[in-house]
Amino acid sequence: MKQYQVRYDGQLKDLHVEMTDTFEAESDYQRKEYERGYGRIEQLENMLKQERDDRLSSLDDQLKPVRAQMTKNFADLETEKNTRVQKEREILENLAEESRKIEEAILQE
Repeated sequence: MKQYQVRYDGQLKDLHVEMTDTFEAESDYQRKEYERGYGRIEQLENMLKQERDDRLSSLDDQLKPVRAQMTKNFADLETEKNTRVQKEREILENLAEESRKIEEAILQE
């Protein structure tokens, strides 16, 4: 009976060591896979950020001439509007002056 107990204890100890080693190996594998996956996610996120930055930079470069032209067009439009308003004022002043002259001529007759 004693031999059986010793043999049983030995088998139980061996089983415990084997299970502990297996769990540790599996834990190490899972940790390494997690680290590898996390590293890949970081790499992909960095690549995505770089792609986004590159596209924004490219679009900005492409839009610079358009923005410059729009700025020039708005400035030209403002200048044209101011010129037109000034001309309209001059015309209205001339009309008022001519109207006054006509009224004076009518009153003098």
